[in-house]
Amino acid sequence: MNVLELRKEIGIYNKTLNNYLKTFNFFPLSKENIPEGSNGNDLRDYHLISKKLYDSILVKRKSIIEYEKDFYEWKTIEYISKKIGLKTLDVIDFFNQDKLSLTIINSKIKFKSREKNISEFIYGEWSGELYGSEFVYNKIPELYKLYEGKQLFKKDTELKYISSYQLHKEIVEFKY
Repeated sequence: MNVLELRKEIGIYNKTLNNYLKTFNFFPLSKENIPEGSNGNDLRDYHLISKKLYDSILVKRKSIIEYEKDFYEWKTIEYISKKIGLKTLDVIDFFNQDKLSLTIINSKIKFKSREKNISEFIYGEWSGELYGSEFVYNKIPELYKLYEGKQLFKKDTELKYISSYQLHKEIVEFKY
């Protein structure tokens, strides 16, 4: 069996599967489960996987589908904070920090009734610094936090292409 067959059975994107596995540290990195040709980090559609790995992922079907739905839907910071059980102010503080992970940078924000990539508000280059397990951008906080004199991230700020569950993991790492 290959990853494409698994994805078709669940009905999800490859990106969803890999992000889910990373978010929940689910990828079993034993030699028997790593597909040939894989770097052990991502599963590609052409990778052959063991029946054991196939079955262990398939059991998580419902939560993987929920993960994908959450990722692609518009949601407010307040909604995210309730969903993941954290204080809204902690989530807002996380978004307004000076260094942001790719989870946030690659998401979209609804701003003045238009979609914008969050990266449009960032000026910077790869810093080479690790934040958690990812590289982070350095940015100009004034440009990012303030837009036309208003704070960019508030409790009613709407976002998509971002996982509430991944944010929970990163916020917990950030706070503690």
